[in-house]
Amino acid sequence: MARIDGGFSLYKRNVGKGKFVYYAKILSNSPTEPERRVSTKQTSKTAAALWTQKYLEDLANDELRQEQERLNITLSEFAVGFWDHDGDYAQSRRARLRTVSKGFLDNRASVTKNHIIPQWGEYRLRDITPKKIDRWVIDMASDNRIAPATINQRLQVLKVILDEACKREHLTDNPSQYVKPVGNHYKEKGVLSLEEVRNLLTPTLWEEYKHYTIALTTIKYNINIS
Repeated sequence: MARIDGGFSLYKRNVGKGKFVYYAKILSNSPTEPERRVSTKQTSKTAAALWTQKYLEDLANDELRQEQERLNITLSEFAVGFWDHDGDYAQSRRARLRTVSKGFLDNRASVTKNHIIPQWGEYRLRDITPKKIDRWVIDMASDNRIAPATINQRLQVLKVILDEACKREHLTDNPSQYVKPVGNHYKEKGVLSLEEVRNLLTPTLWEEYKHYTIALTTIKYNINIS
């Protein structure tokens, strides 16, 4: 087998009836990645070498294009189908035996559409920074019409999306992990308000249905003994 300069080797392979073609064994730059073997479909060694050089150039250009797409993807592009019931996120949770209801996914999809995309959709993932996220949270907290729980829910939705971006190697670090949730305004302990009870009885606000069931059971139990 002859060594050819350029990171590949050529060798003959018999294809029957006394005929042969050259195959290229392409070496990987990483010791953990296997070598690649491809047929050049050429019977001349020179032609096979030229074919392989062109193949490597096309491969490098395609890898560069994919790398640029990976680095330049916007949040709106990344979020397409993110909360689908059969999407990667939902499948990943179910594979780890963590329940995820359709209502929960629909609720998070709505938050993403109405609040995350309008704010962050045009940003490239790599351009979203802790400082920008913190400013967003502060601005929402300054709006007395937005409840702290709502702000924290939006922050959590963004965090989950960026966690997944890290998992898929679009990011090396999740910028939202450095941003703390806002605190609820102090309320004197007492009887739950009607609005608080409604929230407890809304299954789509709970990440896992079992937590909703526990809350519902607790409320019914307290009503029965009071």
